[in-house]
Amino acid sequence: MSSGVYIPQDFVESLRTHVPKFQDESDRNQWGLALMAWEKSQKRRQHRTQPGAVSFSAKELEVLFGRNKYAPLLRTTFGNWSANWSQAEGTTRAYRFSIEVREALTAYATAPTAGLVDLLVLKGKSLSVAKSLPRAISSTGTNGKTTPTAQWSCAKHMNKVPVNAEMLAALQQWFTDQLASSEIEGPMRLFLKRLLDVVVKVTRLSQTTLAGPGYIPQVYAIAPTGRLYARGLNLQNTPSLIKEAALHGLWEYDFANCHFSIVSQMASERGVPCPAIDHYMANKKQVRQDIADGAGVTIDQAKQCLLALLYGAKESSWFKSAIPDAIGEEAAQRLYALPTFKALSADLDGARRAILDSWPRTANGSLTNACGKAIAGNATPARQLAHLVQGVEARALWAAVNLHPDDIVLLQHDGFVSLRRLDCAALEHAVTTAVGYGLRLEEEQIELHADARSLADRTKNEMALETASGLESGPPDAD
Repeated sequence: MSSGVYIPQDFVESLRTHVPKFQDESDRNQWGLALMAWEKSQKRRQHRTQPGAVSFSAKELEVLFGRNKYAPLLRTTFGNWSANWSQAEGTTRAYRFSIEVREALTAYATAPTAGLVDLLVLKGKSLSVAKSLPRAISSTGTNGKTTPTAQWSCAKHMNKVPVNAEMLAALQQWFTDQLASSEIEGPMRLFLKRLLDVVVKVTRLSQTTLAGPGYIPQVYAIAPTGRLYARGLNLQNTPSLIKEAALHGLWEYDFANCHFSIVSQMASERGVPCPAIDHYMANKKQVRQDIADGAGVTIDQAKQCLLALLYGAKESSWFKSAIPDAIGEEAAQRLYALPTFKALSADLDGARRAILDSWPRTANGSLTNACGKAIAGNATPARQLAHLVQGVEARALWAAVNLHPDDIVLLQHDGFVSLRRLDCAALEHAVTTAVGYGLRLEEEQIELHADARSLADRTKNEMALETASGLESGPPDAD
């Protein structure tokens, strides 16, 4: 977990100052405890059923603290565990940070910065100051295994990301002002506190001796599908409102309907038409609006449900009934009854069967994707298709970076961010040459409107999007 992950030294010092006996812990335990506090506001750390609590798996805690993983958390005044967890529901024990930790975080957020700060890393069991930026692509994959990185030599300049300090400061001040108002309460107040915590930490990461002022260090790890996942606190999975502030003025590129487009073309190669999918890709906004209206959900929820469908969601269940959990059972039943949703489901079922039945397999039944990554033949059909699609997606991103290694500064799963405007036609040609499928790029200059009304609307939209985004990626690199 700590490979490519950094914690500012002044953050650890704040914990040492405000949390009793924290400094008496071993370096390894201080690192683990600090990392939990550093990541506490990330979306992926929010507990599914207990607002305000965080979630860390037993495996993650063992990586941080060793086999006696709960001892440091119980010995210090760091926080406390809930007794509630459910293997059947896929929920971990919830962890709540102590008053002392919350005071340390408040002190850190409000303390004036005094120049550039060092970043700490964990080497073995000892904390030390990071001396140089690592390579952008880690040789340790997301599964903890050594992973070849030679093909990503084109990404050598992507180990730090430029950020817009002025826009981050404006957003931080707006969050602070909102929280000072007594009118902000309930879930919105909790959400704003999280966003403020994240923007403070992104800002501090842009003021380090390691990356230099105005840049945050970034390391990616390769997943078993070939996808690149940014490590630590990063802009790949930061709330879009904060990402827009940080990257204000840069150019964002996304592959339009990336996964549906790949599946449709894979099926077409095998003589299986996908008229409903093709109609969706040609009329994306209207189809999403029709589904949102018919199911009584938001546009963002409709989008996420469609992606979940692509990865095998059924009426009964999918990853602990993901669709009903996200939009409610009544909305899910309305969704399942929509003719458009049914037609897309039928297309995807036929495409999945045709693709998997004809895909080349090794003697033991495994399948290899466009990144040369294999998946076992006994994996579920949904996971097998996800593996093949995400391999094409990752290979397409490689083609883009290979064409513009000095311009692209951030990778997202189905897109990227560039310092300047690029030639979409040339990029699309490079991608088609690399993967054999035509993927259309959409471009937009990143811009955050910093007026109060716009920020209020964006915050509400961000909160709604987060509710829906649990469905976003389908089975995530589960091979």
